[in-house]
Amino acid sequence: MVTMVTRVSKMIESHFSTPELSDRLIHSYGVAESMADMAGEVFGPTGLTVERRKWYWCLGALHDIGYAHPVTGFHSLDGAQFVAQFPELRSFIPHIFWHSTAEWEFKVAGAEVITNVPKPSAFDHALLWVADFTTGPQGQAMTVGERVADIADRHSPLSRQLRSVVGSFPALTRAQRLVRESIRLSRERGQGE
Repeated sequence: MVTMVTRVSKMIESHFSTPELSDRLIHSYGVAESMADMAGEVFGPTGLTVERRKWYWCLGALHDIGYAHPVTGFHSLDGAQFVAQFPELRSFIPHIFWHSTAEWEFKVAGAEVITNVPKPSAFDHALLWVADFTTGPQGQAMTVGERVADIADRHSPLSRQLRSVVGSFPALTRAQRLVRESIRLSRERGQGE
């Protein structure tokens, strides 16, 4: 039986196999590891099932799949539409659709996105955003400041990507606080047991 992790790994490897997308593969694996590790820190060894840890890993791995299937020009929307084809992956749709700066990208582009895709929980949204923005293009760990600088180096100041990052920065800061505080509280609970 093929596990979800194996299936997702094969999927992203085949879809990010071109030279121009090879950094996306490395970045996606880095985000996957970061997601699983941070979820493990928050929920602890007894609060996070193996299956849920794998789910977080797969979400991190799939978050940028839309870059391999450009249709609308919004990788989050394209990724959610691609994943919708696979019934076993549909739980990832809201997370991929709304991940990181997607909401601000729609606004910056002046796109009126009418959707019935619900927003993920604040915690899951924050966890993916922090994992995405603390993982560099080569899968390396970065601070949020380093990641923002990296994005600024690769995009024009007027680009939708950079304007979205700048516009969403207060929300990103709140997301980072939520994840840090969740980890801190989990560590405190662990010390009291």
